[in-house]
Amino acid sequence: MVSTRRLEYSSNIKDMPFLFIETRKAARIIAGGKTPDEITRLSVEENFFQLEKEKRRREMASKMRLRLSALSDCQLSLLSSGSDEDAKLVAFYAMEMTDLLLFEFMRQVFQDKAAIGQLLIADSDIEIFMTAKANESEKVASWSANNLGRVKNTYKNVLCEAGLAKKQPGRIQIMKPVLSADARKCWKKHDIYAEAMLLEV
Repeated sequence: MVSTRRLEYSSNIKDMPFLFIETRKAARIIAGGKTPDEITRLSVEENFFQLEKEKRRREMASKMRLRLSALSDCQLSLLSSGSDEDAKLVAFYAMEMTDLLLFEFMRQVFQDKAAIGQLLIADSDIEIFMTAKANESEKVASWSANNLGRVKNTYKNVLCEAGLAKKQPGRIQIMKPVLSADARKCWKKHDIYAEAMLLEV
């Protein structure tokens, strides 16, 4: 499992967003008994993810390997062969586990708002969160306004793609996810990452 203690704030999510199809394809490689190295080989040598430049192929393989490394065998199987709804929640969970800023957003904005019955997250809520992080971190403070804007928009997009939110003008509406009974078995109780997503496990 990846620990957030080893992670640093990053805006890479804007360049490597939800990528559900790619993540599921990579999961199927591992679920089929191959090593993570095979993801890199297939991406670079056989253009498994259909990318034009070799640099992008390597970056994609690296991101897929990182995200999949955060998952248990049960979660990996669910991502590989479960329903689209369950698999998308696993894919988002893997993102959250490997992106410190996204995890803190989910805890401090998504989960906190839901806890008090506020199911709308305005663009301004995300901007307030980013401003607070910029005050805490020199790294975030160094990001351009354009970079921050792209991160904000990516957060909204990935939440909607995962089934955790619906878009509205200038805001998103929180949608409580529902895991299948079998899928719930893939998480332990009191998982802070699952709780941040409002997953009942």
